[in-house]
Amino acid sequence: AIMYEGFLPTAHGGMDGPKEFVLLPKLHLERCIVHFPDLHIRKSWRRQAKHFTMSIDKLFDQVVDKCLEQHGESWLHPPIVDGFKRLFHSGGCGQVRMHSVELYKDGELVAGELGFSAGTSYCSLSGFSSASCAGSVQCVALAVHLHRSGMAMWDLGMGMAYKHTMGAKDIARLKFLAELHAARDKPVQTLAISACSTGDLIRLPLPIGGYVEVTQEHVQHAGRVGRVAGQAGAWVRVSL
Repeated sequence: AIMYEGFLPTAHGGMDGPKEFVLLPKLHLERCIVHFPDLHIRKSWRRQAKHFTMSIDKLFDQVVDKCLEQHGESWLHPPIVDGFKRLFHSGGCGQVRMHSVELYKDGELVAGELGFSAGTSYCSLSGFSSASCAGSVQCVALAVHLHRSGMAMWDLGMGMAYKHTMGAKDIARLKFLAELHAARDKPVQTLAISACSTGDLIRLPLPIGGYVEVTQEHVQHAGRVGRVAGQAGAWVRVSL
């Protein structure tokens, strides 16, 4: 329920005495959001992507273990981990589904993250990386997959420089909640995929500089001819 309402589920455990854990839902004053047409993929990430493959929802428990190994228990205390695992293995609750993202290099799990979806909104919770560029490649490959799967927004929680580098923007709490409420009751999207090449996943379907004609269905630019200028999520950005 708290994830459906836009809260991040975190927990706090006491340092001394008997182990007691308190659920601490978090709702930032500003939320860092990727709107997929604003997604930026660096050329260096494209070059590195050919060395990796990615799957989703295949190794949930292992990704949890890797996050704990890299970051320590932090807010991922046993009760909340148990809740995440039960939510994932039960197929979710209402509109909310738990997810894991797995990135491999030469068959080894080298990056990944935990997240959840509510309708067509996806939120990243925690991740890990153990190879150069693996975290960046995992993020942009996930973004393209989310866009192609029909997701409307990608919630990255607190704003940070590396998130802004991908095109994420910090938006006010009320604007975030309005976007979430518009997305959370949309039909649940299937995100699970078997291992596929991240290079193929983020490759532009048309070469930069190539000429394209805008589809007749476009309400403003139907029939106009432009040149491919870059990538916008799972789409191409066209300069008219």
